[in-house]
Amino acid sequence: MHVADVVTSIRFPLAIAIAVVAMVQGDDARALIVVLALTAGLTDVFDGPIARRAGTDGDAGARLDSGADFALTLGLCVALAKLVDDWPGWVLVGVASVVLARLGVAAVSVRRRRPLITHTRLNKAAGLIAWVAVMWSLLTGSIAPEVTLAALVVATAAALAPVPANA
Repeated sequence: MHVADVVTSIRFPLAIAIAVVAMVQGDDARALIVVLALTAGLTDVFDGPIARRAGTDGDAGARLDSGADFALTLGLCVALAKLVDDWPGWVLVGVASVVLARLGVAAVSVRRRRPLITHTRLNKAAGLIAWVAVMWSLLTGSIAPEVTLAALVVATAAALAPVPANA
């Protein structure tokens, strides 16, 4: 296993830890959850550059990264559901649309044996904006409407964008 894959793989136990700590400790562990989420986010930022620098980037690493991103998203969803009290209906509808679009893309990707989530600029922008929205919500316990709406719009566009032929 390459160093970049190890860095990517760290997200799996961090995702589980985020969900478990949120369920068991709740608000008492908000700071710990934020630290775990920041650590997981840093693994996502650095795994790609490490792989490219080492010349070990490829399809297997991209699939591992997509799986780690999915696991982290699930862990963060559990934490947000537990720690954020006031969920406007439009946020739930928006999240459901992104999830459904992603599931559709995943189904097609599995059939075509491609990475579940391609690493396009639009996907990276969606991830960054969503990250800001999630961190805001974890830190404050409330939804930032403008950032959340922007994240949902960009994430939906990224999910529905055509998969590049070289992906």
